[in-house]
Amino acid sequence: AVKQLGERGMRISGVNGRIELRLRDGLNADLQAKGMNGGVNSEVPEVVVQKDADDRSKYYARIGSGGAPINLSGINGGVKLTRGSA
Repeated sequence: AVKQLGERGMRISGVNGRIELRLRDGLNADLQAKGMNGGVNSEVPEVVVQKDADDRSKYYARIGSGGAPINLSGINGGVKLTRGSA
């Protein structure tokens, strides 16, 4: 589970398969996904995923009050955002 991020955040790229990001309570981050061959879905009620109107392979989401970047790119599969405690 993603509990805390430094100011440089997190970058995940070149994944061939589905990703599940488990977000801990209190996490503040800005998620950007691009070059996706699949969607980004949130099972966390307060995290709303938005698709870029001009580029259908880009997604954005604010987690908590926003902050450190979570950058996803080149994912050949979907991304699911859930709550996690581990």
